[in-house]
Amino acid sequence: MAEEKKSNNELKNFTDDLLLNKILQCASCEDVLNSPVKMVDGVGDVCNDCYQTKYSNQATISFINSKIDYIISKLEIPCKFTSEGCSEILPHAKYLLHVKDCMYQAKPCPIKSCIWQDNNFKINEHFKECHADNVIKIDSDMFSVICKENQKELINLIIINDESLMLKLKIDSGKLFYMLCTTNKTQKHTKYSVEIDTVVGRVSNNSKLCSYNNIYGSVSPDNGLNLLELLCTSEIKVTFILKNTNISGKGLTEYLECQVCKTLMRPPIHNCEMGHSICGACKTRVTQCPSCRSSYSSNSKNYSLEGICKYVEYSCKYDDKGCVQKGFLNEIIQHEEVCSLKDK
Repeated sequence: MAEEKKSNNELKNFTDDLLLNKILQCASCEDVLNSPVKMVDGVGDVCNDCYQTKYSNQATISFINSKIDYIISKLEIPCKFTSEGCSEILPHAKYLLHVKDCMYQAKPCPIKSCIWQDNNFKINEHFKECHADNVIKIDSDMFSVICKENQKELINLIIINDESLMLKLKIDSGKLFYMLCTTNKTQKHTKYSVEIDTVVGRVSNNSKLCSYNNIYGSVSPDNGLNLLELLCTSEIKVTFILKNTNISGKGLTEYLECQVCKTLMRPPIHNCEMGHSICGACKTRVTQCPSCRSSYSSNSKNYSLEGICKYVEYSCKYDDKGCVQKGFLNEIIQHEEVCSLKDK
């Protein structure tokens, strides 16, 4: 144990020395080198990103620096935002992915007209001080926003106890686009649904929360609701219902998530010919598997997944109406039979 600790300390000191002397620094962007490292004549060692964007089409002599490649693959590197408060030390293979989404890096305010810039942990205070009209405080898992028929980009900070989310919403070409992003490490919710009451009934969609950096990009076309010919008013009430997918067995969520409606499956669970699972409700609405386009047979049930369901804690299926009851499968089924929100 002592020898292992000594070895780890020596490796850390070696890494720190390389970083201090800029041995691992790209000669172009001055960030940590990433593989494959290219040695460019007259420039020095450059990361693969810089090589592809600046030097690959130039008539310069270059070759892969395999020795440096090997060395950096064995190192654990502290995050470049250590001085801002990040304590992560990561294998080089994970370093670049972490830095891209590190919550300690300075980011601009998501409201484009604002010039403020700081790290993610200060966004709440900034909104409270400078954009108070854009802050929505709620004490339940449901909230609504009102937007105009031709709503330009709307940004709101949603605060729920110790959790905060950033909402981005706009209407373009008759379609509502939206995203909800996490803004801190405390994350109770992982999913949400969106509902709009229209002249033909309620339109809804299920989505997943995004990481905060997504707020600066475009909203995915998948996160959109077509409003053309469905509304008869100039103001639109959009309701967001947050989902908490607590389960008793960690890691089961990804196996029990229906690939169509994105909710936790409960019996009956069906399989396509290639083995992809789908909940019973969605099987009545689709004829082909969304993943592989193969068909479903009438008796294609996944008995193993159905057996796991009894270990999972489910939300009431009327949670979109406001029910907060949770329980294991048999308990929640009994509750749903008498749920006060059942017929509302």
